[in-house]
Amino acid sequence: ILMLLLRVEIHDFALVEELVLEPADGFTVLTGETGAGKSILIDAFEFLSGTRSDRNMVRTACDEARVEALFQSEDNEELLIFRSLNASGRSYAKINGELVTIRSLRDKMKDVLAIHGQNDQQAIFDDSLHRELVDAYAGAEAELLLADYHALLQDLLAIDEDISRLGESPEQRAARQDFLSYQIEEIEAADLRPSEEEELLKRAKTLQALHSLAEQLNISLKALSAESDPGALNLIRHARKALQEAARYSSKCKQLAENLESIESEIDELVYELNRTSDKVSYDPEQVAELDRRLILIQRLKDKYGKSVEEILLFLEKARDEYTFLKDSERIYEEKIADKQLLLKKLDVCSSKLLQVRQKASKSLVTKIIAELHSLNMKDVRFDVSITDIPNRGSPPRDPHHVSFRFSANPGEPLKALVDIASGGEASRILLAIKTVLADVDNVSVLIFDEIDRGVAGETSQRIAEKLQAIGQHRQVLCVTHSAPIAAAAKKHLLISKLVDGKRSRTNVLELKDDNRVAEIARLLSGSTNESEARNLAHSLLASHGNI
Repeated sequence: ILMLLLRVEIHDFALVEELVLEPADGFTVLTGETGAGKSILIDAFEFLSGTRSDRNMVRTACDEARVEALFQSEDNEELLIFRSLNASGRSYAKINGELVTIRSLRDKMKDVLAIHGQNDQQAIFDDSLHRELVDAYAGAEAELLLADYHALLQDLLAIDEDISRLGESPEQRAARQDFLSYQIEEIEAADLRPSEEEELLKRAKTLQALHSLAEQLNISLKALSAESDPGALNLIRHARKALQEAARYSSKCKQLAENLESIESEIDELVYELNRTSDKVSYDPEQVAELDRRLILIQRLKDKYGKSVEEILLFLEKARDEYTFLKDSERIYEEKIADKQLLLKKLDVCSSKLLQVRQKASKSLVTKIIAELHSLNMKDVRFDVSITDIPNRGSPPRDPHHVSFRFSANPGEPLKALVDIASGGEASRILLAIKTVLADVDNVSVLIFDEIDRGVAGETSQRIAEKLQAIGQHRQVLCVTHSAPIAAAAKKHLLISKLVDGKRSRTNVLELKDDNRVAEIARLLSGSTNESEARNLAHSLLASHGNI
């Protein structure tokens, strides 16, 4: 479903304090003096698409930069994209008001908005991009075959891992089996249970508390008991007898003797209760010793096989599986080798089918790209796609084919790689030709071109303008340009300017209409807005596209 960009709002982003952009539903152009901030708008769109952020994007002395865009589908469903970046460098994004990861944002935006900037003009020289473009043109058939090829590669990787586990020789497999047998027996002998260590540690803590309780009760009994010498009870009895003897001479001593006799009775009762309590405390030193031995065994196994009892048991399960796997190793080894050979044949078949699909797509793609390049004033151009097999160096490559665009701009010159012969202006036109052809097969709704006219002028600029206008019939197109013919062809013209307010600079956007638009296109033609000849030509350019 195609989406239409209705509105973009940018706040505190680089030089932009606050800016609202409402492009046309077809072709919109953005112009302005060098340094006005056109590249900042491209940066803002890239930021909204999920590219890496930089804290320098936040306007000086501001806390946060924000970019949000509202899209609407053909059936009137709205899509609201939001991304912000604070001064500390932390970024977050929302889709329709719901927080999402930056990766999810990228995945969503790749089918909505595509930016073709000056980096793309360099990327067109990269052969890996050529393969992606051919596959995009080939469509679902190439996509399915490439997915099948990658699935077979994954199966091959799994088989190679199995073969590696089996070892290269029977002796290696036997040695590995003996070692696994030792590990399995050692763990099985321990008879571990899940969560056992936690239970043992809790039990150890309880036993330690019982041990401490028994010791303190014993100390209390020794201090109070009549069986201890000197015990508190014996001392009180001695004191009471002395006071009873003294009571013969003093009534006060008689009262004190009676008080002490009461204390003696209370302590005697206390000793009785302490004995009962002590008898109820069950503490067995052998239990503690056995528990310590068990914990030491578990720790020894943890040092070898995992950080917890659960990890040890998982190791045991894997060791048993591998041991079973190795018990019949010779038969399994032969089966895996046979499976690998079969997979390699399937990969060859899949690679051949993919090659045929790519060659067929390339033939049609070349025809259409050449036609587009002719329409862009490259009459003598030759263009081709070279597809060759990538050699198998030990294991099959991630992609079986090397795809390269070949180009010749002049008659009699051989086809060569783009990077060897294409100029900047030629690269711009090749990129535009490819994007024009692919516009019919991809699902990207909004195309943004950043100075696609770089390195070209005159009639070629007019041809590029017509091409962008044609793409705008089926997609929404935004183009940053310094070209008057391109600016005149747009349905909507936005002027980007830089204003200095006190000591601060800010970027502003203004829709141009009527005489203001004529003046800006005249400036693009001659560098001045007032030259009558430039203004007349600007008026003619606008009139030729029905824009005045």
